[in-house]
Amino acid sequence: MMSSGSGSGASSRQLLDAGANSLADLEIRSELDELHGVDREQALYRMGLARERLGDYAGARAAFSRIPEESAWFPRAAQHLARLLTAEGQFDAAAAAYRALVPTLV
Repeated sequence: MMSSGSGSGASSRQLLDAGANSLADLEIRSELDELHGVDREQALYRMGLARERLGDYAGARAAFSRIPEESAWFPRAAQHLARLLTAEGQFDAAAAAYRALVPTLV
């Protein structure tokens, strides 16, 4: 009997977490729209890191991918993106992300 109660608790907790993440996502997106330049790029990078830590790899890839190559945050974002793609077995896309880093090494 206790195991079914804890199963319900885990399910409720997952729903609460999902709801909190959705609200946080909406807030971040509205804040992000107000940012420009390096502030926006840094926010995208940090959003990618947060999503990666939460296990939202698609969200992390999307955030890292939105950082322009001219940005000072691009090399860090491209490294994270390449690692995520490699872990997911998307080797061609990972190689492209690593190749995009080459000009930043000079």
